[in-house]
Amino acid sequence: MGCREYDKYPYVPSSEYISRLAVESHDSEIFATLNDYLANTKGPALEVGGPTRSGFKVLENVDFPNKLIISNISPEDDDIANIDVMNLPFEDGSLGCIIASRLPLSLDDTDCTNEIRATMDVIGLLADEITNLRFDKLSDRDFINISPRIALIVEARSKLERNGLLVTKHLLDSELTLVKALGFDLLYHIGSASNLHEDDWRRGEYVFQYKGNDRMLGNISVKNCFCAVI
Repeated sequence: MGCREYDKYPYVPSSEYISRLAVESHDSEIFATLNDYLANTKGPALEVGGPTRSGFKVLENVDFPNKLIISNISPEDDDIANIDVMNLPFEDGSLGCIIASRLPLSLDDTDCTNEIRATMDVIGLLADEITNLRFDKLSDRDFINISPRIALIVEARSKLERNGLLVTKHLLDSELTLVKALGFDLLYHIGSASNLHEDDWRRGEYVFQYKGNDRMLGNISVKNCFCAVI
């Protein structure tokens, strides 16, 4: 792919960042066991929208046995792969781990670059028109196409191998609902689950494992989750 591959995440979280986190986990030996989970994966790890220079506490001192690729839709140097989260160029079930930190919420997100706007314009909408969408007229696929965060969750369900890991920061309640409905089990959460920020953000770092027991059909809609997000 012509980019650098890493054995460990190259950025270390600052002491100030770590001091704001409290550990809540299903396992008291969180970091040791995360290495065990990764050791049992076969495919490479991929970060989308990277690099995250603030680092991840959950990935500190964690080894990637099958290498880590850091990617961005607008890579800043040759070490970063040029990859679009909306269309990951990997075979289904081929990734051992997917990492993401700060993806924009939707097409009208103020942090969204022009390049991201262009790639999300897949249903013939201009960026300024997103706020005038008739949600009742759009399908689940439309919502996946206009939200990189929703696309990430859906793409992770397809691209991760069984028991592969999804590592991310800061989720909304609706996004947590969607992740769990698509067959992911929460392994670890670093940060307080009760620590609400603006717009119901659940702060902290999350590690999910894809178990493949998809519970989405019949009881949840991507559309409904996306409406709750924006």
